[in-house]
Amino acid sequence: ACIHTGPRPSVSYWATSDSSLYSPVARFRVTPVLQAGQLRIRLDSGSLSVPGDEALNAPPLMSKLYLTAFLAILDSSGYATVSHGRGQFQERRGWRPIASSDSVLVVDELHYCERRAFSPLDFVIRDTAQSPTQPLWLVFRTSGNTVLISAPPAPGAPPARRDHPGGVNVYVCGDRDVAGRLDPPRAAALKRAYGLSC
Repeated sequence: ACIHTGPRPSVSYWATSDSSLYSPVARFRVTPVLQAGQLRIRLDSGSLSVPGDEALNAPPLMSKLYLTAFLAILDSSGYATVSHGRGQFQERRGWRPIASSDSVLVVDELHYCERRAFSPLDFVIRDTAQSPTQPLWLVFRTSGNTVLISAPPAPGAPPARRDHPGGVNVYVCGDRDVAGRLDPPRAAALKRAYGLSC
């Protein structure tokens, strides 16, 4: 009999925010590997884009865009609070975070109608030892600043620019769990009600 002692083959799948109503649109391939209580995640073939018709000298719309990986379980019972926003606002989603990675800078600036490919990125989620026995999912958050462009303060002066911190907050999901198993109901929910499911 043969005994295989090597590591399990990695499983890759695609995650995208194509169905989201918000920009930027993110798309990348996810390869998660669980090793010694840590979840190592490689993203490749990735891009961030702002939909729209091509325009010359398009102004920047976003700056300092970061990606963060969350290990999560699905939770649609009243929808779990994912994060606390300004004031009394709370984001409620159909998943509950268990642990997260550090945030990684992806793009310094993104213009209207622009698509930016980015190099492969590596994330580590360390707090996985006490993870629940139910299926685990990866959810990614794109966060950053909105760039506000206003009319020049004087004739001949450049347009005035102001970065609005925290103006970008978009989640990116796939239809497969960490083990690579396809979930058809979740796939349908992501297309039908992305803002609640992801």
